[in-house]
Amino acid sequence: MLVGSGANGKSTFLKLLQRCLGKDNYSSEALQDFSDNKFRMASLAGKLANICPDLAERTLNDSITLKHWSRAMTSLLNANTSQRSS
Repeated sequence: MLVGSGANGKSTFLKLLQRCLGKDNYSSEALQDFSDNKFRMASLAGKLANICPDLAERTLNDSITLKHWSRAMTSLLNANTSQRSS
């Protein structure tokens, strides 16, 4: 998450990151959409990143979905890495 006042390069950095990743390799879902709809996580399948330039003013209702997804992804990556080194 990038935080800061305006005109300091956050949007430029995100655009550069999007170009480096390529259109098919990232999504642009707002964090609030994940907490409002647990099936929205499916839009991240096969993506390398989720890049959302601005967060909505509305609050994040339930961060537990994001925490579960984050733990699952970490476990998956750790398992994948240990298989490669075997």
